[in-house]
Amino acid sequence: MIDFLREHQTLLLLLFPVVTAFVGSWLGAWIQARGGMAQAKAALAAAETSAAAANAAAETAAAAALSVVQKQAEADHATYLRGQCTTAISGLLDAVREYVRAVDKTYSSSETDPLDQAYSDFVHARTTIELVAPAVLASATARVVTTAELLADLAEDRSAAERARQRLDAELLANPVAVARARNQLSSLQASCDAAGDGLLPPQHREVSTALLNTGILEPPAVAALIVDCLKPDLDRVRAQLTDDHQLALRVFITAARATLGVRD
Repeated sequence: MIDFLREHQTLLLLLFPVVTAFVGSWLGAWIQARGGMAQAKAALAAAETSAAAANAAAETAAAAALSVVQKQAEADHATYLRGQCTTAISGLLDAVREYVRAVDKTYSSSETDPLDQAYSDFVHARTTIELVAPAVLASATARVVTTAELLADLAEDRSAAERARQRLDAELLANPVAVARARNQLSSLQASCDAAGDGLLPPQHREVSTALLNTGILEPPAVAALIVDCLKPDLDRVRAQLTDDHQLALRVFITAARATLGVRD
């Protein structure tokens, strides 16, 4: 071995720097490669962390944006419903007042077209408020409707007699004797019916009917309405009581409506 080294000493001395350089280069490349892998892994981990943070931030931003949109939609819907409720409340008030005015006019006029239109508007307004108004208004609404309908029922039952009575009064100056006689007999019949209180007409109603017809002012249906009306309680008293009940119902409804809409004095 020693002889070999001695014989090839010159060659080995020439190769040694080359081998040393090669080994050094290889070792440096290996070390650099290992460092690059570590850097790559670190960069990948950092990228993954950054991506996760970005995703979380995006999800948070999306959730916040969705919450804002939902809240705005809810606010818009509440505003819309409030507007609908306000319109329905004012619509019912206008309709019921017009209806009651039309009902009152039937005591002096037999024209039915205004009443029919007012009733149609009243029904529409009642239906609308039942659909859009909150449940807390249901009772107050029902009371307004009921009292208005009671006034209408009274007018339907007794307006014909009242119109006949007004026609007699209007002709008193033109035909004082006949009209006064008929009115006196009618008052006497009314007193007899009130005293008896049995819901039956006394025999004198035939004489009263004849006296009313003899005035030449009233037709038989109007005379019949006056005679039958004698069996009923005083119209002015009943009408005043129902009107008071209706006005009270309106005040209660308005108070409840203002509270529903958040109106404060």
